[in-house]
Amino acid sequence: MFKRIKLITMFMIVCLVAASAGVSASTVTSGYSGETNNVLVKGTVPAGMFNIVSTVTILLADSNYAGSETMPGDSIGYFGMVDIDPTGSYSTKFKFTKDISNYKLIVKAGDCDVTSGVTVATIQKSSFQSVDVIVNAGDGNHSLTGNHTIKGTVTLANDYGDEGEAVILASEYDAAGCLIDVNNAANVNIPYVIQGTGRITENSIEYVASENAAKVKFYAWKSISSLIPLGGASEIASLTYGVDKLGNSDGELKVAFLGGSITEGTAATDYNTTSYAALVRDYFIQTYPNKTIKYYNAGIGGTNSTLGSVRNYRDLIPYEPDVVFIEYAVNDSSQPQEVITKSMETIVRSFLRMKNRPTIIFLYSYSQSNDNSISYQQQVADYYGIGSINFKQYVCSLYSSHDEIKAALLNDNVHPTDTGHRMYADFIINALQTNPDNYFKKLDYPASNFGANDTEYKFIPWNDESAEYSSGWYETTTNKVKYMSFPRFTDGLMKADGAGNTIVVTFEGDSFGTYCHGISNGNTLRYNVDNGKKTGSFDSFNLYDNYQTVMSMVTGLGEGAHTIVLTTSAPAEKIVSDTTYTLNTVELAGFFVEK
Repeated sequence: MFKRIKLITMFMIVCLVAASAGVSASTVTSGYSGETNNVLVKGTVPAGMFNIVSTVTILLADSNYAGSETMPGDSIGYFGMVDIDPTGSYSTKFKFTKDISNYKLIVKAGDCDVTSGVTVATIQKSSFQSVDVIVNAGDGNHSLTGNHTIKGTVTLANDYGDEGEAVILASEYDAAGCLIDVNNAANVNIPYVIQGTGRITENSIEYVASENAAKVKFYAWKSISSLIPLGGASEIASLTYGVDKLGNSDGELKVAFLGGSITEGTAATDYNTTSYAALVRDYFIQTYPNKTIKYYNAGIGGTNSTLGSVRNYRDLIPYEPDVVFIEYAVNDSSQPQEVITKSMETIVRSFLRMKNRPTIIFLYSYSQSNDNSISYQQQVADYYGIGSINFKQYVCSLYSSHDEIKAALLNDNVHPTDTGHRMYADFIINALQTNPDNYFKKLDYPASNFGANDTEYKFIPWNDESAEYSSGWYETTTNKVKYMSFPRFTDGLMKADGAGNTIVVTFEGDSFGTYCHGISNGNTLRYNVDNGKKTGSFDSFNLYDNYQTVMSMVTGLGEGAHTIVLTTSAPAEKIVSDTTYTLNTVELAGFFVEK
């Protein structure tokens, strides 16, 4: 406690010294209005400060607002963070497309204004206008593994076409984030020349990091002596494994579940205490009493692995789970083999690309008709060495017919009662205890074997500024609830009734998807991408009005910016099992686009 107070006091003193030293904003030497300029900024922070903070924040702010306590978002022309080296110095170079004479430079270290320490702030019109360093580590996850050898390709993207050479430097950092070494990564200068329209030069690289390196960043420099950086960094970080957190030491252990209604807890009297997922969570709490167990149940009823492979980026990956249970054997039973294997592999690979790579376990729940989906999912499990727990096989060994299973364990034909959930959980726990090495293990990241889609997605809520709605749309709070164990529509829903209601969305990337509340009167959304480049329709119908979700996606749009126009269709009728449903409403939660 005393050390912390001392550090905070020291930081306040340094901050006061920095603030009293001079200016709070600085002018960058006038550049070339209307062109893309490279801004070079160098400086130092007060002695002692770089022992407390490791980065400075660089701002180019509209001159009318520079120095104000609050600035509107559109007044910030540039924002970036730069590492402070062990001598207290920093240096950065970035592109700026606006008239720089209208902007002031502000440099902050934490809450302290250190603009007075700027030694160089000027436009660089050299042959090197922009270099992006992209290092593909070769294993798909940009990680340090094995003997710390990084093999891959350095790509230099020249925006202007001037010729020259670049030096690729590797900066090594320890686990605490401290710089421990800087080396010439390629051992030779890399030519930087025009090569066709893309103006890209690619060179292979092999770099062996030191044993103590936990992270390596690669930079392109004009030369070692000039200390002028040419572009951004490609970071290669050390890989950690969730399985390493299974000891009973202090710390967190994050246990996650991804699946459908059985995972969510449908038919359990209390999804947070009597569902199988909650009971397995309790097992981890009891087994690791010194750990803080974080529990994430991302089960959503009526969803399959296809939707799971996309919403996973919103619902679980941001929480960096250590142990992941995946349960889609029942809801995948109506999908063809190639869809199941591709979707399950896509989910697996999305987890394996995490810097904290979790252990993954497949769960196979009981239904009368999911033998094929289990066998298809097991193909993915076998390829990646993932442990699986087959509850269906176990149940079928205890009872002679579906009617007996239903009477003993099920609320309907699929969903377990509390008794069924308890049996399911006990079976999982017994498997984990009996053969832990089969489940809790470090997984590799081999090449895709089932056509996985390695595109990473992000969720955009309906109220994002990239979407424009016609007057027929209105917000509804009816479904702005946390239903069951997982929140579907935390931002509410945008609703439209009838035909001709439009949404215009601008986005970037090869694919686009809608995420709707699936309802029994769910209408279709017709889509038109880039004035007819692709057209079609998205569905929002679901037979059950119980907060289930529907995702529809269009792919193959090509990289770059796109505009999609969504229009509600004319009301129509749909007959299911002799019941007629009138489709006239869309309730939209948001969109999925490439990350």
